[in-house]
Amino acid sequence: MSYYHLIRVFQKKLVFATNPQKPTQIQSIIIMAAGFELRPDAILAALPPEKQSLRKLLQTYIPPETCRGQGGYVLTDRFNPVEYLIARTIQK
Repeated sequence: MSYYHLIRVFQKKLVFATNPQKPTQIQSIIIMAAGFELRPDAILAALPPEKQSLRKLLQTYIPPETCRGQGGYVLTDRFNPVEYLIARTIQK
């Protein structure tokens, strides 16, 4: 599913990054989308203690105002940053 479809189909979206302190850096991200309100703090509070890996993921949340930049790549079905980076590495 492309980013365009995500924003049209799902009301709420959350973005989690490998390095949330540097949101403009090229990195792996996870986009969580739903048709209902998503609040990382509420999800984190409801998790049982044994769900440590999910707790770590939720702590990498990037607020929407941080994600909205200019000059970045738009995720689409035709452009996959991981493939781009791998291709660039192979070319060297």
